This record gives sequence, structure tokens and C-alpha cells, in this order.
Amino acid sequence: MPRLEDLKKFYSLMDRLEDNIGGRRTLGETRGGRHWPSKGVYFFFEDGERRTGSGKEDRIVRVGSHAVSEGQTSTLWPRIRSHRGRLRSRNGGEPLPLRGSNFRKWVAIALFVRNSGGVFSDWPDITGMNLRDMWNLNQERQRRLESAIRAHMWPMELIFVPVGCWKHRACIERNAIGLLSEFGRSNPVDPPSSRWLGLEGHRRSERINGSGLWNDEHVANGYDPQFLDMLERYVEHAG
Repeated sequence: MPRLEDLKKFYSLMDRLEDNIGGRRTLGETRGGRHWPSKGVYFFFEDGERRTGSGKEDRIVRVGSHAVSEGQTSTLWPRIRSHRGRLRSRNGGEPLPLRGSNFRKWVAIALFVRNSGGVFSDWPDITGMNLRDMWNLNQERQRRLESAIRAHMWPMELIFVPVGCWKHRACIERNAIGLLSEFGRSNPVDPPSSRWLGLEGHRRSERINGSGLWNDEHVANGYDPQFLDMLERYVEHAG
């Protein structure tokens, strides 16, 4: 099975990357500073999600990057910060969410579906909302939603590989997602656990449900195994 061998190679590279950058970082404890490369690709792990076919270790649940088109100038740390959320508001009051993270949006929707008979029972249906609508909920609902998101996301761990070239970032992101994705595969290698939050059924999560990833792009596109050689070169120079 070529994909199985490619997954084993990919996760071997992730082990080397983790060693080279000094280990994983917990999302809730991340801070800005010089220890972040300007440009890169990141990989998230989630508590309770383990590989079952390519190994027995933790399974990657999200791949992402930034500035993957010519002329874009965003950097890696603000992208990670958008997933973490703002620590506190400018006026010293309740922390407010940053609004540019689809990762947080998908988690929020899945949490809403899972808890629609409990803490969110008196809410309007948010599964069809875009980010702007979601964060225009009244302040109390924003606070409750933000608390639920942080409780789930902040314990997640991440690693990153510095990649300066935008074309290479785009290539690694797209192909890593295609390799890891179980979307449409009759014989999945590393499917999500039955408890994985992303499996919560709602109308906008078919690609997340099917892929086992908190990604809704590139999950059905397959991958070119040659990207692993490119990734390996960047891993060797990381840290």
C-alpha cells in the first residue's frame, strides 16, 4: 500500500521535526516572539486522537499555513494567534475572539451540535453562520462560546516547519492534507476515533467528518508523494 508507506515516512519526518524544534507547544500557552519563524507550515495534534494503521502514536488533525499565494505578506505567528484567540480585550474586560480562524469556527459549530441540548439549548442555530455572524452574537453568548472553544482547543499541541517560499508552503500544506485525509477512502489507514468532535453531524461538515481533519480544503484532492522529499529538506534545516 503506497499510501501506508508514505504515511509512515510522513510521521517519521514529524518525529524528526519535533526533535529539531525542541518539542510540541500547547496552543493555550503559545506567545509571540523570536522563537517563531516568519514563514512556515504548522501541524496540530488533539488529545485522544491516535493513529491505528500507520503507527500507534498521536494523529495529526489539522494542517495549515499562511501567505500561500504570490504577493501575500502574512506571517506564521499571527496565524497561530488567530486560532488561539486574543488573551484579553483592549479595555481589560472579557477576552474576545479573533475573527479570522475557520479552524475555530468548525470547532465552535461541532461544540454547538454536541451540546445543543445542554449549554446551547436556548441559542439560535449557528451551524449556518459565517464567522462575522457568529462573533456578532450578544456578549454573553460570545463569552460562553469562547469558553467552550478554549476548553477544547487550548490543550491541543502543535509543531511547525519553517518554509520561506510561498510555493513550497502551498505545496506542503496541500499535499500533507491530501495524504492525511481519509475522505472518500474505502480502506482508511488512520481514521478518527469514535469520540472525535469533528464527527458531530451537521450540514456543513461533510469534508471534516469524512477526512478526519479540521480542514475543509484539499481533503479530496489526493497528493503527490514527491512532496515528502521537499518536506524532508525543510525538516532537516528546522531549528
